[in-house]
Amino acid sequence: MLTPYDDYLIHQTVDTLDHAATGDPRFQDRGLFNVHSKSGEFLIQLGFGVYPNQNMIDGWICGIHADQQHNLRAARPLDHDRSDLNIGPIKIEVLKPMSEWRIKVDDTEHGIQCDLTFHSRTPAYEFRPVFIRRNNSVDHHQIHVMQSGTYSGWVRIGDYVTEGEFSGSRDRSWGMRGPQANEVIDMKTHLPVTDSNASTEPAPQGRTSRAWIAAEFDKYALHGWFWTDGSGNALIADGAVIEVADGTTRSTFNRWSLPEVIQDSRGLPESLDMTLFDEHGVGTSLHARPLISRCPDGNGYFKGFYGRKRSNLHVEGENWDMSQPVFRKEFGYMNGPMLAEFRYGEDVGYGILITALLTRDE
Repeated sequence: MLTPYDDYLIHQTVDTLDHAATGDPRFQDRGLFNVHSKSGEFLIQLGFGVYPNQNMIDGWICGIHADQQHNLRAARPLDHDRSDLNIGPIKIEVLKPMSEWRIKVDDTEHGIQCDLTFHSRTPAYEFRPVFIRRNNSVDHHQIHVMQSGTYSGWVRIGDYVTEGEFSGSRDRSWGMRGPQANEVIDMKTHLPVTDSNASTEPAPQGRTSRAWIAAEFDKYALHGWFWTDGSGNALIADGAVIEVADGTTRSTFNRWSLPEVIQDSRGLPESLDMTLFDEHGVGTSLHARPLISRCPDGNGYFKGFYGRKRSNLHVEGENWDMSQPVFRKEFGYMNGPMLAEFRYGEDVGYGILITALLTRDE
């Protein structure tokens, strides 16, 4: 089916651009925006994705302020047109490729709303392509792009409203990864929920170590993506320090030390220490201390929301009080994405840390 993009000289196959080169139903073209105040007062994450082989587009936004999390998810048929990124109340527009994006979320009953424009702060960093095979099946075959930026505009999270210029970053990825479309995932084990794998089972021993880092410092941005399996083998080890002044890449990472979880006086996980090694083998310590935690179930990943077939526009969401002990016990506090304070050598910055290593229930 012809779309507006087909008039550009950008074809990669003999098909029209609504078709991917692979028929894998998991093929996806996704994006993620991270928005936070420099004081660590709030965190917003907005994600979206198209699934050409499912003919679907969906998106979500989660906003957190003062232990209140507001979630909104929307999905609709793609109608084969990948140039239209509007999903009901969630509206996304490319203003200037690799430089400016606009994200707008209309008012709904779920109390999360914004009108923001992303402005690039550094050039985009292209991670090395990832190919991981598990149990003779392709688990990951994708590419990621990260970019540091600022956001201008306003946000509303519940009764909290603020406007101005905010810190943040954005992520783009495309390819195949993770579960099949519609597949429900266990939040503790990150495995598909089946009759033989009940969600009440404890996490398997020898769990993987993961850290996805988008840290903003005054003079540079630090992007990192690290994943080590339960046997200590590196599956992914990539990242870079990118200077704001001239956009140069100061160093790239190809190895990390397995993180050490720092515990508080009660024996609960409080922060992470790790060492990142550059291409010359020089290691620099990175310390991460969470400021705001986001329950990862808000984006619907564990409910099989991504890529689910819909016959028309579908909108859902909820508001959570994360200060309640019952909530923390059920979902795990400090479990998944978080706004963190980073110390890289002598420098202090703020940004996003995504890891399951700091799971706690109080």
